[in-house]
Amino acid sequence: MKRELSFYEFVALIIPSVILLFSINFILTLEGNKPFFDFSNIGESVIFLCFSYALGHIIQGIGNFLESFIWFCFGGMPTKWLLKVNRFNKNILDQLVTEKIKAKLCTEFGDTNDKMDYGTLIYNKLYCKQLTGRIDIFNGNYSLFRGLSVTFIILTSFMIFKYNYQLALICGFCLFISIRRMIRFAQTYAKEIYKTYLTQF
Repeated sequence: MKRELSFYEFVALIIPSVILLFSINFILTLEGNKPFFDFSNIGESVIFLCFSYALGHIIQGIGNFLESFIWFCFGGMPTKWLLKVNRFNKNILDQLVTEKIKAKLCTEFGDTNDKMDYGTLIYNKLYCKQLTGRIDIFNGNYSLFRGLSVTFIILTSFMIFKYNYQLALICGFCLFISIRRMIRFAQTYAKEIYKTYLTQF
């Protein structure tokens, strides 16, 4: 059965795992070890891609624990910042837009409840209307940086184990940037869901 890779599968599963495997392979090669993969060999390249796809699922599985910790620190995911500020006193949208969205939510769902996941409910409505194309791009990029964050956690730990603290600092900096971008895309994802809901319904 022929099937093309989806945007999510490419950016969220393959890219983080390829970076992880290629980086470890490259570092070990520099130290005089035999490389794990011979990329001049088509067969090994295909095996590498398949292994990367499988490893990508494991990386994203670890990423689920990472994001749970991050959003616990914030007091909830950005889609829940509509009805209450997070622990850093940050709203997802300005007050005027927030009140308009709350009014629509009250009309459609009754009294608003800050424990409800309106982000998921609204996404499902938008998906039925085929209005989630732009939102899915933000979600894909969020998943990419979630995977990259896990990748750089592993690489940083690997560099510390190898006593290469300069590379560990570089990987640690990349980890910091990846987490920042992950948080930023999560916020953008939430904003896009609510703004699309406000303008399309």
